[in-house]
Amino acid sequence: MNSAARYISLAVLLLTTGLLVWFVAGERGSGAAVDAVPDYTVASRANVPDLGVVGEVLIPGATRGGPNREELFRTIAGAEGLTVAFYFSTAAAMEAHRAAARDAAALEALRAGFLGRLTRGEFTPGEEIYP
Repeated sequence: MNSAARYISLAVLLLTTGLLVWFVAGERGSGAAVDAVPDYTVASRANVPDLGVVGEVLIPGATRGGPNREELFRTIAGAEGLTVAFYFSTAAAMEAHRAAARDAAALEALRAGFLGRLTRGEFTPGEEIYP
Protein backbone atom coordinates (compact mmCIF):
# COMPACT_ATOMS: atom_id res chain seq x y z
CA MET A 1 0.00 0.00 0.00
CA ASN A 2 1.53 3.30 -1.03
CA SER A 3 1.52 6.46 1.11
CA ALA A 4 -1.40 8.06 -0.76
CA ALA A 5 -3.61 5.03 -0.11
CA ARG A 6 -2.60 5.00 3.56
CA TYR A 7 -3.40 8.70 3.85
CA ILE A 8 -6.83 8.19 2.28
CA SER A 9 -7.54 5.20 4.55
CA LEU A 10 -6.55 7.23 7.62
CA ALA A 11 -8.74 10.15 6.53
CA VAL A 12 -11.74 7.84 6.00
CA LEU A 13 -11.16 6.21 9.40
CA LEU A 14 -10.96 9.60 11.15
CA LEU A 15 -14.07 10.88 9.39
CA THR A 16 -16.04 7.74 10.24
CA THR A 17 -14.92 7.80 13.87
CA GLY A 18 -15.74 11.51 14.16
CA LEU A 19 -19.23 11.00 12.75
CA LEU A 20 -19.85 8.06 15.06
CA VAL A 21 -18.79 10.06 18.12
CA TRP A 22 -20.93 13.01 16.97
CA PHE A 23 -24.05 10.85 16.60
CA VAL A 24 -23.55 9.02 19.90
CA ALA A 25 -22.83 12.24 21.82
CA GLY A 26 -25.87 13.92 20.28
CA GLU A 27 -28.10 11.02 21.29
CA ARG A 28 -26.82 10.98 24.87
CA GLY A 29 -27.08 14.76 25.20
CA SER A 30 -30.69 14.95 24.10
CA GLY A 31 -32.98 15.78 27.00
CA ALA A 32 -36.55 14.76 27.66
CA ALA A 33 -37.81 18.18 26.60
CA VAL A 34 -36.25 17.76 23.16
CA ASP A 35 -37.70 14.27 22.74
CA ALA A 36 -41.20 15.22 23.90
CA VAL A 37 -42.07 18.55 22.29
CA PRO A 38 -45.82 19.07 22.74
CA ASP A 39 -48.05 20.28 19.94
CA TYR A 40 -47.62 24.00 19.40
CA THR A 41 -48.58 26.65 16.88
CA VAL A 42 -46.53 29.60 15.72
CA ALA A 43 -49.36 32.13 15.77
CA SER A 44 -47.37 34.97 14.26
CA ARG A 45 -43.97 35.52 12.76
CA ALA A 46 -42.34 38.74 11.54
CA ASN A 47 -38.85 39.73 10.46
CA VAL A 48 -38.10 42.84 12.54
CA PRO A 49 -35.07 45.00 11.76
CA ASP A 50 -32.40 44.82 14.48
CA LEU A 51 -34.24 41.95 16.22
CA GLY A 52 -34.50 39.21 13.64
CA VAL A 53 -37.46 36.86 13.43
CA VAL A 54 -40.00 37.57 16.18
CA GLY A 55 -42.82 35.15 16.86
CA GLU A 56 -45.64 34.17 19.15
CA VAL A 57 -45.95 30.51 20.07
CA LEU A 58 -49.13 28.96 21.46
CA ILE A 59 -48.61 25.77 23.50
CA PRO A 60 -52.07 24.69 24.73
CA GLY A 61 -52.01 23.00 28.11
CA ALA A 62 -48.50 24.16 29.06
CA THR A 63 -48.01 25.69 32.49
CA ARG A 64 -45.51 28.05 34.07
CA GLY A 65 -44.40 25.29 36.39
CA GLY A 66 -43.84 22.79 33.60
CA PRO A 67 -40.61 20.78 33.66
CA ASN A 68 -37.79 21.84 31.32
CA ARG A 69 -39.71 24.93 30.19
CA GLU A 70 -36.60 26.85 29.16
CA GLU A 71 -35.19 23.90 27.18
CA LEU A 72 -38.56 23.43 25.48
CA PHE A 73 -38.68 27.10 24.47
CA ARG A 74 -35.12 26.92 23.13
CA THR A 75 -35.96 23.81 21.13
CA ILE A 76 -39.02 25.44 19.56
CA ALA A 77 -37.19 28.72 18.84
CA GLY A 78 -34.37 26.81 17.17
CA ALA A 79 -36.71 24.66 15.10
CA GLU A 80 -38.73 27.68 13.98
CA GLY A 81 -35.78 30.08 13.48
CA LEU A 82 -37.04 32.61 16.04
CA THR A 83 -34.60 35.09 17.61
CA VAL A 84 -37.30 36.58 19.85
CA ALA A 85 -40.22 34.40 20.93
CA PHE A 86 -43.17 34.90 23.24
CA TYR A 87 -44.81 31.73 24.61
CA PHE A 88 -48.45 31.41 25.63
CA SER A 89 -50.68 28.62 26.88
CA THR A 90 -53.95 30.38 25.94
CA ALA A 91 -55.20 32.41 23.01
CA ALA A 92 -56.66 34.93 25.50
CA ALA A 93 -53.17 35.64 26.86
CA MET A 94 -51.86 36.11 23.33
CA GLU A 95 -54.63 38.59 22.52
CA ALA A 96 -53.99 40.46 25.79
CA HIS A 97 -50.30 40.64 24.92
CA ARG A 98 -51.13 42.21 21.55
CA ALA A 99 -53.55 44.76 23.03
CA ALA A 100 -52.53 48.41 23.01
CA ALA A 101 -54.12 48.99 26.42
CA ARG A 102 -54.41 46.42 29.18
CA ASP A 103 -57.25 46.42 31.66
CA ALA A 104 -57.54 44.19 34.72
CA ALA A 105 -59.02 41.33 32.69
CA ALA A 106 -56.15 41.46 30.18
CA LEU A 107 -53.57 41.43 32.96
CA GLU A 108 -55.28 38.43 34.53
CA ALA A 109 -55.24 36.63 31.17
CA LEU A 110 -51.50 37.33 30.90
CA ARG A 111 -50.87 36.07 34.43
CA ALA A 112 -52.77 32.89 33.61
CA GLY A 113 -51.41 32.22 30.14
CA PHE A 114 -48.10 33.98 29.46
CA LEU A 115 -45.38 31.36 29.86
CA GLY A 116 -42.26 33.39 29.11
CA ARG A 117 -40.03 34.71 26.38
CA LEU A 118 -36.67 34.14 24.74
CA THR A 119 -34.86 37.23 23.50
CA ARG A 120 -31.68 36.45 21.58
CA GLY A 121 -31.05 33.44 23.74
CA GLU A 122 -31.96 35.04 27.08
CA PHE A 123 -34.85 33.31 28.84
CA THR A 124 -37.30 35.29 30.99
CA PRO A 125 -40.02 33.31 32.79
CA GLY A 126 -43.58 34.60 32.52
CA GLU A 127 -43.91 34.98 36.25
CA GLU A 128 -41.13 37.58 36.25
CA ILE A 129 -42.99 39.72 33.72
CA TYR A 130 -46.56 39.13 34.91
CA PRO A 131 -46.40 37.88 38.51
